[in-house]
Order: sequence, then structure tokens, then C-alpha cells
Amino acid sequence: MEKLIYTLISSQNNAAPLGEISFASGNFQLMALKIVEKCRQDIDTSKSFSYDKYMFHLSNKSGIIVLCMCDANYSNRKAFSFIFSVRDKIFETYGLDIQNAIAFSLKKNFIEEIKQLMIQFNSEEDDKIKIVSKNVDEVKNIMVQNLEKIIERGEKIELLVSKADELETNARMFKKKAVEVKRVFCWKNWKITMIVVLILIVIVGLVIFLAVGIKLD
Repeated sequence: MEKLIYTLISSQNNAAPLGEISFASGNFQLMALKIVEKCRQDIDTSKSFSYDKYMFHLSNKSGIIVLCMCDANYSNRKAFSFIFSVRDKIFETYGLDIQNAIAFSLKKNFIEEIKQLMIQFNSEEDDKIKIVSKNVDEVKNIMVQNLEKIIERGEKIELLVSKADELETNARMFKKKAVEVKRVFCWKNWKITMIVVLILIVIVGLVIFLAVGIKLD
């Protein structure tokens, strides 16, 4: 299932993020920061960038930058609906004062709200997501750009993304393999133990036999 993977919130006046939420691990934060830096001066604009199997969507409005990364097949309409919803929540909660906020200053409960919003947009069908009418034209006019064209030559980055569900699957597979390996080693140890015991029994038997034979003589 295509999903939202990562969200970054920044301001035009601060190079560092105000907050971020991620459902995966990898180096995509570096790519996100590069995009934000290159688009920081593009006021009141929304853009989309394709890179490898993923999409980066960004909106810079009233000095607040919201970026999300998602799977390439995730609906652009849903992605920007999510971004606009995040932006509305930011202004409802912090107002224009957020423009002068320091790095990672968004409150923990607000970050949790955005996380729950990501979960909601990942679970609901496209036709259940409503975009505010004033934003419809903005979404329609957004052109998807290839991110490789805006990063500097020689800066190509191999995007590494390990999603939570993939990590969980890998963990289960690793645990299963570990159990299998443990079982194999236990069986080998048991066989070795039995062989040693049999050898000891034979040796003890021979010693007893020889001792009894000597006494009989």
C-alpha cells in the first residue's frame, strides 16, 4: 500500500526544521533538507519532485514550509491535502509567530497530532479525502519535476528508505532464522553429546571387561 513516509516542517527564517515525523529510517532527511533549502525563497508556491521510487511534495506559504515524502504511486491530491491540513493546523495553533520559532520547537503533543494525521491519510481512501475548494486549482497546476535536475552535479544521492513494516518483516525473518540456526546447533550438540557418551560407555565397558578378565586369570 502506498503511504506517506515522512513530514518536515520548517520556516523561511530558519534553516533547521521546526519538527519532523517519520515512519521509516534512511537518509531521506538529507534529501528533504536540500529541497527545502533550494525552495526556501520561492514564496507562496507548491512543488512536487520525483526521485527514484518516491515523491517529495512541498508547500511554502506565508513563511511556513511543509514537506512530505511518499511512495511514487501515492496520490498527489492526497499528499497536498495532507500538507494543507498540516499548514492549517500550524496557523491555528501557533499563528504567524511560528515564522520566528527556533529549531525543533514544535510541541510534542502537536507533533503527535501531525503523526495521527499521517496515519489518517494513509488509511483513508482517496475519495474520502476532502480538499478545501480554494486549494483545488493550486493542486492542479503543480508540475512534477525530476529532483535530479535541481541538485548539483555530483550530488546524486542513493535514497535509502527502510519502512517500519519492512523493518518488522525483516525482524520476524531474522528471528525465525535465528530459531532455525539455534535448533540446528542444538541438534548437532545433542548428537556430539550422545557420541561422546557412547564412546565413554564403550571405554568404561572395555575397562571393566579387562579388569574382570584379569581377576579371573
